[in-house]
Amino acid sequence: MWMPLLILAALPLLILALPGCAYTSPWKRTKLGKKLMGSNQPVLVSLTQAQRKARQRGPFFDQVRSVLADLPARDGLLGYAFRFELLGDKAWTITAWRDEAARDQFVFRGAHRDAMRKTDEVLESCRFGSLHLLSGDLPPAWPKVLEILADAPAHTPPAHTPKTSAP
Repeated sequence: MWMPLLILAALPLLILALPGCAYTSPWKRTKLGKKLMGSNQPVLVSLTQAQRKARQRGPFFDQVRSVLADLPARDGLLGYAFRFELLGDKAWTITAWRDEAARDQFVFRGAHRDAMRKTDEVLESCRFGSLHLLSGDLPPAWPKVLEILADAPAHTPPAHTPKTSAP
């Protein structure tokens, strides 16, 4: 009899804790990333945080799925991971690139470009950061990534939307 009461008493604490819970994907290393693992070549790591608008969870994750499906085919990608709040409105990505040109080819083409055209519909704000690491130091630790992004300025659509063609 006392066990159901204990569970019922703990339920409010569980509900309060859930907004801080997040799913974090494992680091997905590409063939190029595996090849460069032991070489310690300099690489560019791009970091993003997106805060979606209220009631835009479905459209936001439709775009995320499309971008993540397209990502592994991008030339120069070494690896990636993503994270999102289970009950919140924030999501984060880490992508590692051979160089800025490879990163820009991803940003300004394909599914990512299409998603960026819709940012004003689904995003409240974005934050961006980058790191220069050696390929052997991938992936960066999530606590460091979250710290960098927390200190980055927030951009609101459409002001942060990149051009739709590569520079």
